Amino acid sequence: MELRVALAGIIFILLLTGAMVQFGGTPTGAVVKENSYALTLDDTVNRFFETYAVTFPQGSCGEVARQLYEQIALPALDTSDGFATQGPERLATINFVVKRTSHFGTLDMSKGKTLNGNEGGFLSINTETLVRVPKDQRSTYYFMDLYGIPQGTFIITKGSFSTPSVDCTFNNIQGRAVCNCSTHPISAIRSAGITTIRPARQSL
Repeated sequence: MELRVALAGIIFILLLTGAMVQFGGTPTGAVVKENSYALTLDDTVNRFFETYAVTFPQGSCGEVARQLYEQIALPALDTSDGFATQGPERLATINFVVKRTSHFGTLDMSKGKTLNGNEGGFLSINTETLVRVPKDQRSTYYFMDLYGIPQGTFIITKGSFSTPSVDCTFNNIQGRAVCNCSTHPISAIRSAGITTIRPARQSL
């Protein structure tokens, strides 16, 4: 009789364990990890400015600026590190790498009217991309300066960006980008990499 009870108990435990494993449970009730996602530069920007999105003016070079920003700000960061301060008036400077070291650069941000004037927010991205070829490498870049107002979203009020052959400045006028752009032959890089000083940033 005792043997039957023992066997029945063992069978019950085995059946219970099998059912829990089948439906994703564990006999010990282990805690399930929360869903998580990789950090991006866009996450870093929005955390710094306490916003939930970066909003560019529509049309013309505003759309170009948005797409340039997203190409470096939306991919997951491979690594990043830098310095930052706290408080209502604050700044941060961060080095970053994305896309398995083929894209890298620096992000600088500052918040507060003492630092930035009426806009209250400023971010600057300087990024390069590198392709290695036999016995050499090819490199190109863009840099971008954006002023904005952090109010729920980071509303870009004016900005500038440059590539090796295009320089643009723009202002946000009632949600539309009013642009001043110029193009020129590639002179700041050659096929094997950057060889001369980059053009001066555009005054806004």
